[in-house]
Amino acid sequence: MVSAWASKNNLILGQIKTEKKSNEITAIPKLLDMIDVQNCTVTIDAMGCQKEIAKKIIQNKANYILALKGNQGTLKDDVELFFQDCIKTDFKNLNYNFYSSTEKAHGRIEIRNVYVVNDIDWLDEKKSLDSLSTIIMVEATREFKGKKLKVVLKIKDLKQH
Repeated sequence: MVSAWASKNNLILGQIKTEKKSNEITAIPKLLDMIDVQNCTVTIDAMGCQKEIAKKIIQNKANYILALKGNQGTLKDDVELFFQDCIKTDFKNLNYNFYSSTEKAHGRIEIRNVYVVNDIDWLDEKKSLDSLSTIIMVEATREFKGKKLKVVLKIKDLKQH
């Protein structure tokens, strides 16, 4: 099953069953046609990082945030190298936005630092996803029972409509 979820309202907007011997790659475009996503931001995990899915979201007048994976030429590697360099130089001489949040729940503390870069003209592979205009890195630290777990890179791409 593939579900469309409205996170602010805790509401399932639609669901579609994947066909036998298939996966969500074929189901997501069908689900996008079943619901009105105009002026919304569609987020999908790495499985949904597909040219046709990005194109379908843009056709439906929505924005997307897709987790990058290695199926878009060198896009993922280029973005990872870029952010690794940014971390080494502490984002020096780079125009970027930064957001931070801290959540405490269920005995855990989670801190998320989000770096947003809009100047991606240097990125040769940006043409691989329709209307790609922004790249995002999420750095997350989770503390539970005194132990810390740090996730250094979660690379995302964002289309802003």
